[in-house]
Amino acid sequence: MLGNQSVSAYQDLALIGVNTNLGWILNGKRPAYTGSPNLINPYLTWESSKTTNVGVEMGFFQNKLQVEFEYYQRLTFDRLGPAKAQPLVLGAGIPQENNSELKTQGWDLGITYKGKIGNDFTFSVAANMFDYYNVVTKYPNPTGILTTDYAGKRVGEIWGYETVGLIQTSDRANAINSSKSQSFINGQIWRTGDVEYRDINGDKVVNNGKNTVSDHGDLRVIGNSTSRYQFGLNLTANYKNFDLGVFFQGTGKRDLWLTGNIFWGFNQWNQSSLFPQHMDYYRDAEASTYSGLGINEHAYFPRPYSNATQYAKNQQIQTRYLQNGAYARLKNAQVGYTIPQSVLQTLRLKRVRVYFSGENIWTYTKLPVGFDPETASLGEYGAGKSMFTQAIWAFGLNVSL
Repeated sequence: MLGNQSVSAYQDLALIGVNTNLGWILNGKRPAYTGSPNLINPYLTWESSKTTNVGVEMGFFQNKLQVEFEYYQRLTFDRLGPAKAQPLVLGAGIPQENNSELKTQGWDLGITYKGKIGNDFTFSVAANMFDYYNVVTKYPNPTGILTTDYAGKRVGEIWGYETVGLIQTSDRANAINSSKSQSFINGQIWRTGDVEYRDINGDKVVNNGKNTVSDHGDLRVIGNSTSRYQFGLNLTANYKNFDLGVFFQGTGKRDLWLTGNIFWGFNQWNQSSLFPQHMDYYRDAEASTYSGLGINEHAYFPRPYSNATQYAKNQQIQTRYLQNGAYARLKNAQVGYTIPQSVLQTLRLKRVRVYFSGENIWTYTKLPVGFDPETASLGEYGAGKSMFTQAIWAFGLNVSL
């Protein structure tokens, strides 16, 4: 049973903020000033966690094959959550309370095999995989609003609409406009090449209902951003004076919702950047005439707009553009050669090894061009606007005197 200090600091102290440049001029200057202290909760305490686990270790074939497995369950209680709503006349932010709980279930599996063929060749295979998920078991959300946590929520849930496809005909576009079935998403005219969302609950309109757990309209959980089934594979081999090491790692299951112009290409005027993959956008005969690129009515991307209100209607969180964030990556590969002792004796050296290595030199991913699976969701101004994981090649020489 452990405490958790990974929470925002100083929540139990009434802090007075010091600021510069008051909004009024006093004696010809805008002086520094202080604000009123924040409200505090004097009963605030640490979050705590209680963990129960069971594991087994097994060895076979004179321990050449070793297997380790562990299952655990952790309950985090006294988590910080929102306090009960207070009258607006309070005029200040309400401090959090220890009123939430989270349950984590997970497992770890490791398998190692060390073998030998003849007198000169040895090898080892070490594989591991682990998985976990978090469920909110207690949270003060009496209305079940989806904009915050709620009891029963799996952390990382992605709520969105189910996509029918791109509107292909004028008749279908006219039907959507006349019925106003998608007016909740956007009240402007829907055209061919725009996204058609599915009316899941059959009420003839596409919306989020009351945006609650009990009434979420046509929204549903379409994915989860939690990394699942994370794995690693380490391979080594030695033959006489040569050695080889290879390490793979990755994630078996993860969903990502990517935002911004690196994914969409067309965006608001100061955030548009077209790359070759973005040219697969909807073009009817009219658009084809203006662009000179030809008709593309079965495109991946919807009809483009430069107006923020217009392009946003096609970029609602939805199944069509939800991305598969699973990946496998060759994190490191190294080949080395140790110079024989018979040669080193004449040089009066104990050991000399030369090697060549590479890091992040191969990746399997289904993410679009321009996204690194380890940094895809990072970026202050949209997904993909962060440094890629760098590929590094190196040559080295180790000398022991």
